[in-house]
Amino acid sequence: MWDEIVEYFLSEPKRLRSLGGSLVSVGCWVAIFAAIGRVVVIANSAIPALTRSAEPLSLDALYPSLPTWWIPETPFAAMCTLAVILLGLWMNSVGKKYERVLRWN
Repeated sequence: MWDEIVEYFLSEPKRLRSLGGSLVSVGCWVAIFAAIGRVVVIANSAIPALTRSAEPLSLDALYPSLPTWWIPETPFAAMCTLAVILLGLWMNSVGKKYERVLRWN
C-alpha cells in the first residue's frame, strides 16, 4: 500500500507539489486562526484578571456554540501546525527536484 502511494506521487511530481502547497496553505490558515484566537483569549482574560477571578479562559469557554477544536491553543498543537507547514514546504521542494530530474531524462 505504501509503495503505491509513493509511486502515485513520484510518477507525477506535480501531485506532490500540489499536496505540499495545500499543506502549507492549511497550516498557515490554522496558524492565523490560532493567533486570532490567542488575542481573543488574552483580551477576554483581562476583565476577570481585574476582578481577581482565577478562572482560566479558553476558546471553548468563550464560544461554546462554535467548533473551536481545530484551533491550536497549546504549544504542542502549535508545534504540530508548524510541522504541517514544514512538511508542505519539504514536499514542494522534493516535487520540484523530481520535476527537474524527469525533465532532464
